[in-house]
Amino acid sequence: QYLETWDIRGRRWAVTNRISDGLNPEKAITLEELATMLYRYAQLRHSAQAAHSYHLPGMPDGNRVSSWAAEAANWAVDKGILIGDQDGKLNPQRTASRAQVAIVLQRFLD
Repeated sequence: QYLETWDIRGRRWAVTNRISDGLNPEKAITLEELATMLYRYAQLRHSAQAAHSYHLPGMPDGNRVSSWAAEAANWAVDKGILIGDQDGKLNPQRTASRAQVAIVLQRFLD
């Protein structure tokens, strides 16, 4: 009998619940992709709603967030999950480092 590994089960769960498309699990993740996945999870598990205020125009590079990620990135800024770098920039297409992922996940859990 075929035994599934934790990563295959997790990927199937994420695809089934529309958290991720699951197409390229080895690919590095960007900050806007991470924000989108966390927002979708929060919608699924905690009935998260879009932020009432639109924060992205106030960020130096808020206009660089991809249209498909704008609602999620705005929600993440509203919740204090994404706060920007020392210059206030979100750097939405930048590959997230392990440290950035850890910080974003800690803020999400708080």
